[in-house]
Amino acid sequence: MEMTNQTSLNQTTLGCTVHYDMVFLKTFLFWCSGVATVLTSSFGIVGNLLSILVLTQQSMVSVFNHLLLFLCLSDLVFLLASLAMSPVAMEYHNLYPAELYHACECVCHVALAASIFLTASLSIERHQAVCVPHSYQARMVSMGHKTLLAYYVLPTILLAFILNIPRFISVSALGPIFQKNTT
Repeated sequence: MEMTNQTSLNQTTLGCTVHYDMVFLKTFLFWCSGVATVLTSSFGIVGNLLSILVLTQQSMVSVFNHLLLFLCLSDLVFLLASLAMSPVAMEYHNLYPAELYHACECVCHVALAASIFLTASLSIERHQAVCVPHSYQARMVSMGHKTLLAYYVLPTILLAFILNIPRFISVSALGPIFQKNTT
């Protein structure tokens, strides 16, 4: 069943025959991607800052707590970047240059990937500490706290950047060149 073109200014064709109410979409984006993002990011920033204060205390020194600290830092970077991008969803396009928006978007995606990989690292670390405690303690003594922490954190950061190489290319000057070559 094909829909006919409507003459209303609020209706736009996106695709073949589907009509979307652009006023509704912009209102939805304003409230969900704008206002809701600002509110949840604000609460998340406060929560992560409090967690960082607790995890940096001298009595909280362990590989697990330091992994939690890196997870909080990654989440904090994600929340700050998404908070910086929210004015665009609220129709404030000229607030800052488009390049800054694209940089925030890249930072946001890298921080999200790092957060996911750090969560996996936390799971692996806890599995090793609980299921094979003698081996875990022996490795802790032989490798040291900082080396073991780097063993978990560095691959997660490296993988987060590698995963987002296509995004970096698409927002760089090379993006339009690659897009022309594929069409």
